[in-house]
Amino acid sequence: MPRKPVKAARKTSPRSRRPAARVRRGGRFFTIAGLLLLALFAIYLGYLNYLINARFEGGAWALPSRVYARALELYPGATLTRDELVYELELSSYLRVDRQPLAGEYRLLGASLELHSPAFVFTDQPQAARLV
Repeated sequence: MPRKPVKAARKTSPRSRRPAARVRRGGRFFTIAGLLLLALFAIYLGYLNYLINARFEGGAWALPSRVYARALELYPGATLTRDELVYELELSSYLRVDRQPLAGEYRLLGASLELHSPAFVFTDQPQAARLV
């Protein structure tokens, strides 16, 4: 019986296939490594977010803050008119009354003024409430 002719095998050199295989393996490695680094970075950011939230949710931020930027010194001989003093007192949230003033209130008496300052803690010592 006659033999079938054998087809000649394609000659490909092993060198021509290897670089393509290396590129695919290398690309897969860098893709997986990149995704792993991205996941680790996301976990790290989540941890930092947890730390920041834990620090700012404490009770330290619950206290109201006050800024006393309009310090006014009253002393005998100060060059301040009655109207200017009334303006400053209203800016400082003092209440105008027609009776004997309590702490944080004032009343007008003709050309003069009666003022009751509230108690407060000054930089070096506490100050008691007083009528001026």
